[in-house]
Amino acid sequence: MNEKEFQLMISAAKQYYQLGISQEEIARKAYVSKSTVSRLIRKAVDLGYVEFKINYSGEAVTHLQQELFDLSGIPCTVLPAFVDDYLPRLDDVCAYAAHDIPTLIEDDEIVGVTWGRTTEYLAKNLVPPPQEKHGVKVCMLSGFVTGTIASMKATHIIEKFADIFSAQGFVMPAPLLVDTEHIAQVLLSDSNIRYVMDLCRRAQTVILSVGGTDLKDTFLTDEGTYNLSVYNKIVHSGGVGDIAGRNFDINGNEIQSNITGRIISISLSELKQKRNRICIAIGEHKSQAILGALRGGIVNRLYTDEITAKDILKKARLLRK
Repeated sequence: MNEKEFQLMISAAKQYYQLGISQEEIARKAYVSKSTVSRLIRKAVDLGYVEFKINYSGEAVTHLQQELFDLSGIPCTVLPAFVDDYLPRLDDVCAYAAHDIPTLIEDDEIVGVTWGRTTEYLAKNLVPPPQEKHGVKVCMLSGFVTGTIASMKATHIIEKFADIFSAQGFVMPAPLLVDTEHIAQVLLSDSNIRYVMDLCRRAQTVILSVGGTDLKDTFLTDEGTYNLSVYNKIVHSGGVGDIAGRNFDINGNEIQSNITGRIISISLSELKQKRNRICIAIGEHKSQAILGALRGGIVNRLYTDEITAKDILKKARLLRK
């Protein structure tokens, strides 16, 4: 495509999608055929210059919310699932949560955030609060998966939160998992890491997601943090999921293993002391982990969708049998 055709493609796409001008009118003004305009508009979409977003995440599914409340005793927001695909569902739930979260954050508050795909989508959907916040600090609750592009997105998550809340942002300048407990203790004694860990411990609002135990869908094995042998041992010890790299069982108790002392992140017992423990999570591969987090009091506010909610309730019923 030459420069002239490229310019016409962008112009046609803008006129058609942003200004609502018909293809016939665009063609007439550009002295080209309607079929040329149609082809260029399709090409703009195919090449990613045009994206579509539906600004409606749905109304809450109240009967499922009530059932989850009866199960857990905490407020749960359940959004309808208009499609089966995971990412559009995740985007809908994150968009809904993104409008609620600013109302839960106060001036001069420290906010802790886990990193991952869910909080990446949440950050993308955040909107500025009606009144500007003052004195807020945002910190990452765990170290990185060292050297991976995926974990480097954590910096963008913290950056977006800091921008929206006019806050100072702090990432954890350390790996999530180190080779030995001794190395972990040395790193935790470093003043830079100790400062961020202190922020994590002082935070009273934490924004979380959970990782499931599906080995095909977890950063912890995908990016080489845990090898399969270690991860399988955690699962066989009753692990159903993790938050900030800390694995827990169906009752929300942290799984103690040979890697526990090597993890650079806030502990689950510390998380349970926070005032606001907001969890955004969807997916049947995560439903058991969400159930464990609810049963153990790790979270006290949940945003999910109806497909996930039904699976959580199904698994809860099976446990009662």
